[in-house]
Amino acid sequence: ERFRIIVLEVHDVNYLTRPDPHLLMSQTFEKLNDLFVLTHVHPNNYTPVARVAGWSIPPLLELTYIRRDRVSEIHPATALPHPLDEANVAGKPDFSLPRYWQ
Repeated sequence: ERFRIIVLEVHDVNYLTRPDPHLLMSQTFEKLNDLFVLTHVHPNNYTPVARVAGWSIPPLLELTYIRRDRVSEIHPATALPHPLDEANVAGKPDFSLPRYWQ
């Protein structure tokens, strides 16, 4: 509750299908979502997208959260990546999140 904005990079997102990491990540995001609104998601292109059980999962995600009491309206994104997003690693192909992430 002491933070207004949290910006974090989440690693090993592709391990969400495994029981132990899934439980820990799930609990972490549930706690964050109680007090914060996810306002931005960007896959980091340092590591290629992983295919897990037929799903495309970026192993690295950059997330920005804003504390709920600082948000008056929520407007879901209409396009990801955002027009201001840039590739993290120049020379490597950037990728957008699949539609089912939006």
